[in-house]
Amino acid sequence: MNKSKTTLTLLILSFSIVTLFVVGCSDDDNNVVDSSNNITSFIVSVSPLAGSTSVSTSSTMSIKFSQTMDTSSFMDNFHFSGGTEMHEWMDSSNFYGGMGQMNMAMNNHMMNWMDSIQMPGTFNWNNNFDSCEFIPDSTMMANRDYMMLMFEGGMMNQGGGMMNMNHGDDGYHMYQFMTGGGTPVPLSILNISPQDGDTTVSVLSSMSIKFNMPMDTSSFMDNFRFSGGTEMQAWMDSLSHHTGGMGGMGTVDMMHMMSIMDSIQISGTFNWNNNFDSCEFIPDSTMMANRDYMMFMDENNMMSNDSSMMGINMNHSDDGFHQYHFTTR
Repeated sequence: MNKSKTTLTLLILSFSIVTLFVVGCSDDDNNVVDSSNNITSFIVSVSPLAGSTSVSTSSTMSIKFSQTMDTSSFMDNFHFSGGTEMHEWMDSSNFYGGMGQMNMAMNNHMMNWMDSIQMPGTFNWNNNFDSCEFIPDSTMMANRDYMMLMFEGGMMNQGGGMMNMNHGDDGYHMYQFMTGGGTPVPLSILNISPQDGDTTVSVLSSMSIKFNMPMDTSSFMDNFRFSGGTEMQAWMDSLSHHTGGMGGMGTVDMMHMMSIMDSIQISGTFNWNNNFDSCEFIPDSTMMANRDYMMFMDENNMMSNDSSMMGINMNHSDDGFHQYHFTTR
């Protein structure tokens, strides 16, 4: 009996020592964390600062981070917008108590809306990927509010560490600023193709118009007409009987001339770029060879995308009713 008890005691002690050793090793291993790959990141500085006023319209946005960033995660969650569309988005967000207070469906709706109004631009990163510059594709307008919206909950550094800005907005943080004044830049056409007076235009050509700022597309399309051939020439002959052209007519005569133009215009499709500052008009039917064609624009009623600029300023002596003529080969 004594021998059996001694053997059992030794077995119990041996098991206890092994168990303690295994458990001890297991605990030590679990406590080893490679924190270098999971450090929480934060934004060191943003320019322009939130609340800034009199920011230059040619400014770029600069963001400095505490860690080397996963650049895609930042760019995918950065949105830049401004003007009337941004204010409408803000009003809707505030109505629901902010982005962090919405349900998933409404949150997705708001972000899709933001995607549709954001201003495109280019990201330039430094070699260490801890600092980037965002350059808008088009110059900002004077005396306008702009906003950088960053969903910091979706951003992370190259080690997988998330952003932590300690904001009370559930990670949807907005940096708003206002541009300064200055002489407003008038709305204008930078280039047009075919050019006025071209004589060897392909019958397969489309019309391209480039503006100096994003356009209110409806105001352009409603005031653009394309016509050609005998009917266009007859319209031009009638116009020549009125001293001063369209701008020299009374309201009744002008409405009559526009009614005729509407009846003879050639239909087509408008294709706009993402920034709405360039469009292509594609006629529904192929043009005829050796024919005169005309793009007619009532430039008085065209306006910019944010409605801040009304009327295209081309310094034409036709009171804004301008014609661009070309001939096919």
